[in-house]
Amino acid sequence: MSTTASSAISAMRALRAEIEGRLLHNEDYRAFMALNKAIDEVSPPIRSEIASEPHSEIGRVMKRIGEELFSKVPSQPEAAGRILSDYGPTTTADILEMIKEFGVTVSGNDPLINLSSSLSKSGHFRSIRINGVPHWWFKDRPLPSASSKEAIGTGSLEFGGLTDAGASAADSGSSDGGSDDAAA
Repeated sequence: MSTTASSAISAMRALRAEIEGRLLHNEDYRAFMALNKAIDEVSPPIRSEIASEPHSEIGRVMKRIGEELFSKVPSQPEAAGRILSDYGPTTTADILEMIKEFGVTVSGNDPLINLSSSLSKSGHFRSIRINGVPHWWFKDRPLPSASSKEAIGTGSLEFGGLTDAGASAADSGSSDGGSDDAAA
């Protein structure tokens, strides 16, 4: 194996280990990995067609792919979307704390307000209230069901602190987050 291919493989293994460390916090990912391991243990080995290709070319291509895929720090809304997918509706303050794990920084005099503004302006999220506390959720996804509400608290859900007339507008995704969400 050439030095280039060996170097590329080492770099990819390091990236894989780093990403897997972050993913291990996700219960679904842990279940996925357990299933993969079980399948691998009972399946016969399969020789990859790529193995017959020149290693130096594979090394260059894989290094380029790895650099493109894993060196990019996600935007604030991208990182927030990952957090919401993993944890459900989340307050601005909690998103601000967790977003750091993705290498994302939120600057300015008031990072909480800046993050809230970024999420609101992205067009992907809406502000909802859980027990009177502002949380963020996806505009294009229904709220978690009543059975999963236990994981995020009890009580009724109020959309963006709006009246009944405004709640239906928030349900259709027209809530822009509002300025009080930064206090979450």
